[in-house]
Amino acid sequence: LELKIQGSTDTETENQNDLLIQGIVGIAGDRGSVSIAASYLERDPLTIGDRYDRFGQTGLSSVGNPPTILPLDPDARTDWLLSSIPITGRPQFGDLNCEQFAPESFIRTNTFCGYDFSSFFALVGETRRFNGSGNAIYDLGGGVEYYGDFFFTDDSFQRDNSLFPDVTFPQVNLNHPGYLLEAQQRGVTPSPALLYYRAAGGFIGDDLPDKKTRYSRNALRLSNGLRGDIADTSWTWDVSYTYSQRRARTRNTDTLTQQTDLALNGFGGPGCNPIDPSESAGSGNAGTGDCFWFNPFSSAQIALDGSPQTDPLYTNPDELLSWMIGETKTEALYQQDVIDLVFTGDLFEMGGQMAGLAFGGQYRRDRGDV
Repeated sequence: LELKIQGSTDTETENQNDLLIQGIVGIAGDRGSVSIAASYLERDPLTIGDRYDRFGQTGLSSVGNPPTILPLDPDARTDWLLSSIPITGRPQFGDLNCEQFAPESFIRTNTFCGYDFSSFFALVGETRRFNGSGNAIYDLGGGVEYYGDFFFTDDSFQRDNSLFPDVTFPQVNLNHPGYLLEAQQRGVTPSPALLYYRAAGGFIGDDLPDKKTRYSRNALRLSNGLRGDIADTSWTWDVSYTYSQRRARTRNTDTLTQQTDLALNGFGGPGCNPIDPSESAGSGNAGTGDCFWFNPFSSAQIALDGSPQTDPLYTNPDELLSWMIGETKTEALYQQDVIDLVFTGDLFEMGGQMAGLAFGGQYRRDRGDV
């Protein structure tokens, strides 16, 4: 019996730890032997956000959260750009509170609001891995021996995921409460404009639904066989059956374009029917009853006086955000059965050495499901 326990810690952050436990046990006798080994790895995650001072600024987005507003009319675009100078001290198309919204947000050189989503990148992914293996040999007597072995692994890995931007850049609704408030702060008249933004989220700790990307893989192999001598000859036989399987699962999340577009127009939420007002309370009327505006502007979190936003006209309820985020899942399973039969033996002496022969057959069945 042998047991080993090993641990390690990231000394810079003291947030990331590894734990590895390994063991092996075996027994042997006159007629056979058995051995079993196993290991377990538990690895905590470490993101660039944990070491932002050293690794940050490695994933800069050209569109931000909060968004950039780009009026379609050239004259309105000039007014919008210049209206920010008395407030922020410089011209910007980005949300007035871009750099106050989150530590990762900043105004780009093109006056757009961008942000650094590298905080989600995994330097070390969260991992759980369990491996096991074993083998056995046993003399059944009469020149026949049993042998077998097994192996399995179960591995899971997950990391945080930054949602992708809606690259269609929708035109903002002129009645959008967040847009009206932004225009009010700037002292300009709302006009048709494109909205450049990074989906419905993308900051660590933004309280959005589970955005983790997950991978899990497991494999199993079982083999059993018999081998022995043929009478009093030099010939031997070996017959075995092996079963193996591999399973892989992935899970990703991202913003649903159709739901996001509806929510930007005041028809968001699982209980909202944008067509039939009789379906649920407030349906058919933007931003009333069970229909919500999705507010990508900073006013969703920051009130005019700089305090946390509490006005339900501007905040994004959890059920709205959950409704806007979808999952993609894949699962693949591959299985194989193999039966082997092999005969080996001597034929005749040639040149002072024995000439041998080996022949046999194999049956194999492969199947997969995705």
